Amino acid sequence: DAAPRLRLGAPPSGEHAIAMMRLLCQAQSTEAQESVLAAWEKLSADDEKVLCDEMSRTGIADQHFRASAQKRPGGPAILVYYSPQLVRSLTPDSASQALAILAEVYRRSRKLWPLTPLERLDDDARTVTVRIDQIKELKLEDIRAVYSDGNSWLLYKRNEREAVVECHP
Repeated sequence: DAAPRLRLGAPPSGEHAIAMMRLLCQAQSTEAQESVLAAWEKLSADDEKVLCDEMSRTGIADQHFRASAQKRPGGPAILVYYSPQLVRSLTPDSASQALAILAEVYRRSRKLWPLTPLERLDDDARTVTVRIDQIKELKLEDIRAVYSDGNSWLLYKRNEREAVVECHP
């Protein structure tokens, strides 16, 4: 028996390369990876830009990826904790929505931590963690059901280095 062949093609290149490689690693299975690739093609330009920008930040001054030059340097870098679990939970069936949710988490996080030149940040403030524990294993219908119950998902800043996505009435 031959191992299944990946149909992912050549490694990504261009400004989306780092975001795409990170998302494909998070997806893990071939079926999920293929759904992420297809979802990327349907992504809004704004969501694509947010994912490209934020997923290529490292929090280290003057560190750049050759595969994907950063257009707006600065920090802090945002680590979306449990992002891989969210991607795996929503793929392959809801891959487009998984990418849109991740883009929104990054977008809202950047409002809490505006882009700042890394030289102006203390070493321990160059990376922040955004935890998505409450949504990491939910299916799309469960994430949406919160609203029909009169609740909403909020990004709550716990301190200067951590925020969490929580369900609130």
